[in-house]
Amino acid sequence: MRLWDSDGGEEFLSWREMWKRMYPMYCVSPEEDEPSGNKDAAEMNRLRGVAIVQAAETEAVLAEILRFLGASPDRLTAGQLLGAIEERLDSHTLGDWSWELDIIGQATERRYRLVHDTVAIGYSWREYATGDGGEHVPVISLLGTEDVDEVDLQKCLALQRRSTHYAIEILHHLKHRKGESVEARNCEICMQEHRATADKARTLGPAGLPGRD
Repeated sequence: MRLWDSDGGEEFLSWREMWKRMYPMYCVSPEEDEPSGNKDAAEMNRLRGVAIVQAAETEAVLAEILRFLGASPDRLTAGQLLGAIEERLDSHTLGDWSWELDIIGQATERRYRLVHDTVAIGYSWREYATGDGGEHVPVISLLGTEDVDEVDLQKCLALQRRSTHYAIEILHHLKHRKGESVEARNCEICMQEHRATADKARTLGPAGLPGRD
């Protein structure tokens, strides 16, 4: 008998679902034929995938930061990139951005679990009230050994997006503020802040005293 062919198609398949398709079981009762969980875990795996992709964007920004700081990001993991950045930032910048760097660190640790753990659905067999059979009902969802549901993964995705956001803010600070990049001249936010600073200086006048209108 030829095995089921896994080639073709663009849907995600859990290893449990693939096993069931490759080695189907016959002469088993409905109660014994527990679902693989592939369908019930579909939305969780979609969120997990989006979060992983978002985490990769953060890693790309961290690599840009490290390049700006004069070091090569080649072959460094996200955690190693973050560590190398923190080693190269001056104490003042490190203090100013410590909270954002901590969030990036949390997201990096969470990314590891998203990549290396899989979603598993636990089922319970429930008999129909009519007495003519029953069905498997999902009762728990796990990411690795952790009890996780779709809401948890939505929060995880939000964490990854915040991480990318903060990494970009740090890169912008280094390139446009500390680095005084030519790009800053065309940055709308930098231009607004420059105008606000100039307006404040005109209002206060010399030595911080109120100026004349």
